[in-house]
Amino acid sequence: MNFKFNELRTIQAVSLLLTLSGGRINSSKLMMLLYIIDNDLLVKHGVVLTGDKYIKTKKGIILCEVKNRLNKSYEYPLWLTYFDFRIKNDQNTLFTYVEPNDGALSDLDDEVITSVQYEFRNHSDSDILEDTYECFPELKDDTFYGLITHEMIMSMNGISSDEIKKLSDLVQYHNDVDDYLKKIH
Repeated sequence: MNFKFNELRTIQAVSLLLTLSGGRINSSKLMMLLYIIDNDLLVKHGVVLTGDKYIKTKKGIILCEVKNRLNKSYEYPLWLTYFDFRIKNDQNTLFTYVEPNDGALSDLDDEVITSVQYEFRNHSDSDILEDTYECFPELKDDTFYGLITHEMIMSMNGISSDEIKKLSDLVQYHNDVDDYLKKIH
């Protein structure tokens, strides 16, 4: 399954998480929250918010495109428009400059983002890591570190291979239509 990274929706989700977190959040917690949001949306509704790729490490989940934008923010001016990145207590911390509107987020996105942030609002990085690694079937294996695919998430959460194939075909169809529309415009 090849979801495309959705920069605008990701920026708006990060902004909402920052707002709900008092204007700042460290990058490790941010990535874990985005993973939990994507996971919830994928398993329950067959959609994702970020469209990013996930890497499981001993220190947490990395969302590849989000990490690139946090580590090399100077290469992504759109992110610099909205966010300020600073090192605080040896951790990358993200602060809000300007809140983008949330026009790219659906009501469902807003609901899931708010619910996840509320559930984990008082969790430290280590608490959120421990809780997610215990709760999500695809993260329970202590010997596996690496790429976590959307298919793996769905399969390990009891979604049939037929349903996964249907969603994969639908995602590919949307990607093909999107590519075609970009070519003609």
